[in-house]
Amino acid sequence: GNNGERGILIVTNLRLIWTSAKSARTNLSIGFNCISSVNIRQVQSKLLRGNSHALFAMTRFNSTRFEFIFTSLVKNSPR
Repeated sequence: GNNGERGILIVTNLRLIWTSAKSARTNLSIGFNCISSVNIRQVQSKLLRGNSHALFAMTRFNSTRFEFIFTSLVKNSPR
């Protein structure tokens, strides 16, 4: 997908929405019923050259499973 692309992640009670900072036409919307699990893990970031936190969203649609990874690009951020 859009590995390393900056964007804005919005989480509501109905869906998870990601929009690219470059182009609003590049976006992702995942409905609440499609989300199987959400985890936060510490990962090694190539862009930050160190450790960072990432949100892992496991989703499913019909019989297909998807995994989306959102990494915080702000150093020393508690989010």
